[in-house]
Formats: sequence, C-alpha cells, structure tokens
Amino acid sequence: MRFAALLVVGFAAAPAFAQEAPLDRIYACTSTVDGAARLACFDTAVAALKQADAAGGVAVVDRAKIVQAEKEAFGLAAPTLTAIAESASSGATAKPKGEKPKALDRVTLAVKSVEKGVDGRYRFTMEDGQVWRQTDDLKLPAVGKGPWTAEIRKAAIGSFMLKLDNRTAVRAKRVE
Repeated sequence: MRFAALLVVGFAAAPAFAQEAPLDRIYACTSTVDGAARLACFDTAVAALKQADAAGGVAVVDRAKIVQAEKEAFGLAAPTLTAIAESASSGATAKPKGEKPKALDRVTLAVKSVEKGVDGRYRFTMEDGQVWRQTDDLKLPAVGKGPWTAEIRKAAIGSFMLKLDNRTAVRAKRVE
C-alpha cells in the first residue's frame, strides 16, 4: 500500500490555510451534510490546496521516496524525513491509514572501498557516496579486496556501529 505525505514548506500565499495540515480543510468537508454546501466546501478547500501547490508550499512524496532519502541521509545530523512526514500529516483528520512510517535504525550498503589509515582506523566509502570513518580502536581482521557489504545501525547516544560483512562491528561516524 502506497502512502503519500504532504510536506509543508510554507504557505505565504495562503496564511489561513497554513495553520492546518494541508488536507484538513478537504477532510473537514466530508462532514458537511448538504450536497451543495459540501461541494462548495470541497471547491474552496481544493482551490486553497492548488494555490499552495502552485506557490511551492506543498510537495507530495510517497513513502518509498522518504525511505530512500532517509537511507541516503542516514548518519547525518539532520531531522528525519519520517518526522517531517508525520508532522505534515499530524492534523486531527489527516492521519495516514495503517501503520505510521518507521524511522530507520539501520541500513545495509554496498561498499566501494575500504582504506586503513596510519592510525589503524578504517575509512569506508559506500557505492552511494557515503563515507564513514571508524572512531574506536578495535582491530578488524584483514578485509581483503571485496566486494563488501556494510550494515550500519544506530547505537547508544547518537553513535553508530558499522559491521563489514560478518566481521566485528566497529563504532563509526559518517563524515560525508
């Protein structure tokens, strides 16, 4: 099942609409009993949403794009897109159906290269361009020539653990 989240960037063109989640006005129209009033309500709400969209104040992103963007941003000090998507749909009536998106707590990435520094710590460059640096002093057995896969998971107090193939996990920090 696909989930679409409206990410609210800003509503300078529609200040009254900005105080509500983007779909709240549209959803509110469903409680209008009179057919003509209901249609007028929908017309007004959709016009405000179109105006916000035309002004660049609303973007529709499906769950797959959010998950992909979070995977690419994993390890960076930035708000998660899951949190942004949840806040964009936090209005009383604009709840996504089914399960809420789950924040990423681990990723598995293909590793392009592994370099051992003069300090004995490793630098891992992923195929997607992410670069991670070992921050602890654990020694890894010979890493060979690849190909490798890294599993990176969140650990305590904002740190991350990187496990190269089936080796011991080392503490790591994303540097790029």
